This record gives sequence, C-alpha cells and structure tokens, in this order.
Amino acid sequence: MKKLLALFMCAGLLVLGACGNDNADDKDTVKNPPENAPVENGNDNDTVNNPGSTTDNKQNTATNTESIPFISFDLDVDYDNFKSFEVEYDNETDGLEVKIEDELNNRTLRGDEALAELRSRFESFKFDKNTAPDEVINEVIKSFDLKEDYKKFDLEIKFADGTEKEYLK
Repeated sequence: MKKLLALFMCAGLLVLGACGNDNADDKDTVKNPPENAPVENGNDNDTVNNPGSTTDNKQNTATNTESIPFISFDLDVDYDNFKSFEVEYDNETDGLEVKIEDELNNRTLRGDEALAELRSRFESFKFDKNTAPDEVINEVIKSFDLKEDYKKFDLEIKFADGTEKEYLK
C-alpha cells in the first residue's frame, strides 16, 4: 500500500511540474512587435510576410520600408574567461522572440525590453546581404560597442527577402 501511495505522489509531482508556465521562451516573446518587421512564413520557399507591404511576397522586399530589415539576427561573440555577448532576434509567424545576454556587463534583456535596446541599432545598420563580411562585422562590433579582442565572432542573419548569411571571424 505504501508503494502505491508513493507512486501516486510521484506521478502527482510530475503532473504539477509539467503545469508550470515559467518558460524562458515566453519571457523572450515581444508583446508589441514592430508593425512592418518582416516575418518568416514558416514554409520551405523562403518567402516572407511583410505586414503593410503591397508587393507580392515572392518579390524582393528591399523596396519596402520595414524598420527592421531582418527576419532573424543571431549574434554570438566569445571572449576570454568564458564571457560572451549574445543577441537573438527571431520573427516567425508564431511571434517575435528577442533576447540579449551580455556577460561582459552582467545583464540580460528579454522580450520588449530587449527589442527596445536593439531597434535603433538594427534601423541604423547600413549593410545589406551584398555587403562585404568584414564591413558587416565591423559595423556590428561598433554598434554594440564591443571590444575587438574577441576569440570568436559568429553572426547569422536572415534578411527580409529570405537570404541567409553567416559571418565568422
């Protein structure tokens, strides 16, 4: 009888643990995303939705006036002593998730707070999918005011037209 009671208690704890809603991904979700930011369609042909756009989704969207020219922006810069600076911006049909983890300055921003930090930087970027990799890396380093003594620089961007680029150094 005691074994059966212990089994029910363990099962109950598992059920209660699964009901928790303190998911880190929920904290990264932006509640008020920019209206004109390009969004991943979720299909395999790399087309994007551009809210407010009057052009066909399969056309090049460079002529649109979206304020943020990326569907996704994933930056990981590693330094000595296991310190890193990371930015994750991912705008898909199920929502926009944004996170900044800055171990150099001991701060983490998520969701709307992270988007507020990133928006002006993203809007001020002058590069596009055709810009030389070194120029992109230099502009990102300057924009985030990062030290140039990094051990590894890894940036993956999916531009508004669906073009994916990776910048490594």
